[in-house]
Amino acid sequence: DRCVIWPVGIDTEKWKPNSKTNKKETQKTKNQLVDFLIYDKIRWESELTSREIKHSILRELKKRNLSFEVIRYGNYGQHEFKQALGRSRAMIFLCEHESQGLAYQEALSSGVPIIAWDQGWCLDPNRFKWGQPKIPASSVPYFDERCGVKFKDASAFPGKLEEFMAKLEAQTFAPRTYILENLTLEKCSQNFINILHGGKPTTQT
Repeated sequence: DRCVIWPVGIDTEKWKPNSKTNKKETQKTKNQLVDFLIYDKIRWESELTSREIKHSILRELKKRNLSFEVIRYGNYGQHEFKQALGRSRAMIFLCEHESQGLAYQEALSSGVPIIAWDQGWCLDPNRFKWGQPKIPASSVPYFDERCGVKFKDASAFPGKLEEFMAKLEAQTFAPRTYILENLTLEKCSQNFINILHGGKPTTQT
């Protein structure tokens, strides 16, 4: 009762679709367009999780002849991330959980829909010190059907990938629309003012 959830918002002018890129084209160049940008932000038990989640995803993508590149959290510059989004049709977001998730929201604002690993629980080892071993959590706390799809574990990924690809081809996703409706700097600033005056934020989860 003492805390209010408040996302900081996304600069939608800075993070916007690359209008010069037709992401359905295929070309064998240095900056070849790819089906998926894999955003790797696996933090705890990374070797085990990479074997169980990331490597199984890579195998499935290869099996379906879907192209991809991998970007690792903390090992890239902002310009590099923007360029990677610009040449990617979609993103696979791998993170145990997020308080906001700026990177995946920047992707959504850029018009890039997402398949998100959302296993549902806080995996921070400190949860045992806190005396709370079971804490519900999400990797994509701000997300709806316009943004993409979510999968719980490696066994669920192939089916969710099938669903995602069908929706991607049908152009049913509208990730930027979700951001414009909920997470612009202007809307989040107004939410902050509302909170200060005792009101409630209007951001959708």
